[in-house]
Amino acid sequence: VYSRVPYEKVEFTEECGDFFLSAYAIAFGRLAPYNESDLYKLKRSAYELYYLLLGNGNIRKVTDLIALATLMALNSDIDIDFSDDEMIEYLGSNNEAVDKIIKLLNKD
Repeated sequence: VYSRVPYEKVEFTEECGDFFLSAYAIAFGRLAPYNESDLYKLKRSAYELYYLLLGNGNIRKVTDLIALATLMALNSDIDIDFSDDEMIEYLGSNNEAVDKIIKLLNKD
């Protein structure tokens, strides 16, 4: 059985764009089966994180692809019946790795 999932395309044109695109693809692939109508929120989250990290100069310090994908998912507010800890585990990351990126968001 096949179905069509509305793919929300993203494009990152500056530094680290391929890395962010890969993280987005991971998060999209993991979340699409659960709530395809809210996937636009993941796109918004990916851009928000990208431009925050680009703006504060910390974008190159993000090196954990899975943690970035996880943070994109957590930040998206997609309506999925997972706690934050369950989402982190589902995407294969851990709290420490996600927290490291969160700290990079707040540094100037």
